[in-house]
Amino acid sequence: MREMVEMRQAVDTLTKKLDAANRRIASYEATQKTVLMNTNVLIDIARNIRSKRQDPIAPVTASTTTFSLDDIPEEHAIGDEELRQIVRDSRNAGNFAVNLCRKLWPELYGEGNLRFSYNWYGGGKHNKQELDRVRKGVVKKYVCFFYPEVVSEDSWRERIVTRINESLRRNDKRSTKNTTVTSDIPIPPLEPACDDDVFTFTDM
Repeated sequence: MREMVEMRQAVDTLTKKLDAANRRIASYEATQKTVLMNTNVLIDIARNIRSKRQDPIAPVTASTTTFSLDDIPEEHAIGDEELRQIVRDSRNAGNFAVNLCRKLWPELYGEGNLRFSYNWYGGGKHNKQELDRVRKGVVKKYVCFFYPEVVSEDSWRERIVTRINESLRRNDKRSTKNTTVTSDIPIPPLEPACDDDVFTFTDM
């Protein structure tokens, strides 16, 4: 009986050692697979770097996006002379956009101050209304035609939309500057000093 017990103990010991060896082998195999995968990744990276070094670098070209004024709706088109005058009166792209809004949305810049209820995108904490999208497209075409540097969305939002929204929420200072001062005192009509318009001189 004692020999049987010793044999069982020996078998159990060998079994445990065999299991430990199998676990080590499995761990080694997993490590080997990971190393092979990482090696393949490194090889691919090295190949990409080599190909980029060998291929000529393509020159970076500027955006060729252009805006045409031919497809502007007739009801919102601005005449050439008036458009040139607006451009001359504008200090920069943002100011030009604001002047265009005054032209295209005259109902918002009147005495009713309807512009306080609007902004470019609409919404916000005051739940304002969005400006008419057709006229917004007209403004963008005019501005980008004369100032192509604001074509990108970031530039448009930072340099144009902020200025337009600012003009919509502030008081219109131009109305006070352009107001003509009138007087209630009646001005008498100018009459000639005598009835005759022509004086005849005779020698004495």
